[in-house]
Amino acid sequence: MTHVLGQPDQFAIEFEIDQMNGGGQWLFGKFRYRAHGNSVGDFDMRTSLRDVLFGLYGIAKYRGRRDSDRFATAAAPEVYDLLDRCFFRGLDEPTRKLSVEEEWARHRVLPSVDVFDDWMAYLVETPTAGRFICKHKDGPLVEHSIPRGGFDEALMQAINALDVELANAGNG
Repeated sequence: MTHVLGQPDQFAIEFEIDQMNGGGQWLFGKFRYRAHGNSVGDFDMRTSLRDVLFGLYGIAKYRGRRDSDRFATAAAPEVYDLLDRCFFRGLDEPTRKLSVEEEWARHRVLPSVDVFDDWMAYLVETPTAGRFICKHKDGPLVEHSIPRGGFDEALMQAINALDVELANAGNG
């Protein structure tokens, strides 16, 4: 059964449990984000939904806290480049200190699982909307405007649904 949580025409999280081999502690299946109907993540790849769930817990600790005056009006390429350098390529010392003070980690919204190996995505919220900025390693940078709080709503729905599925898998 495929679960689509959130608003698929805006932002949603989708997962599907592998019915043949999905049971047990690993809860194998498929997982992705959908922004305006576009797939973010490799939905053809099987992954441990248990590992996805643990990654989502870390992302959820920043829910409702992804506002940023610095990134709210900056162009998407500038936001992406600065956050990408922060997490993967390094920053000069003053900018590194600023990234810690402003908690830039709260904008990183992909769990560290194999279905997202070829993707990067960041979320910055403004008072009126969310800016979901993503890039596949072989594709262009794309910015999707989503409802403010839409990501966190789908995130919490996915966490709750995966929690139930994991509990049921342990009792099977």
